[in-house]
Amino acid sequence: MRAIRGASLARGLADCTALLNEYDDDYDTMQWRCLILYRMGRYGDAIKQCGALLETHPRNADALFIRGQARLAKGDKAAGEADIAAAKDADYRIALYYKMYRATPS
Repeated sequence: MRAIRGASLARGLADCTALLNEYDDDYDTMQWRCLILYRMGRYGDAIKQCGALLETHPRNADALFIRGQARLAKGDKAAGEADIAAAKDADYRIALYYKMYRATPS
């Protein structure tokens, strides 16, 4: 919930990290951690976390979309657009979903 509200992102990240230390492959926690890192402006870390999630779930629309946005934020337009296109292919509503979470440019 911290990631959605944008409040106390550092505490949300700490919560996710603690959970992943205990359950290293928790899908939902990894997904939330991707979003929190992105929202914190830690784009390189978000890209890495999304990549880890995509290793086991290669068509995960959430991880593809967040990684795409992070890549765009870092100036990697071609890779960012490719990830976002793949995310939309996996779930055509993904851009609308993440607009609610402010994980898209305005």
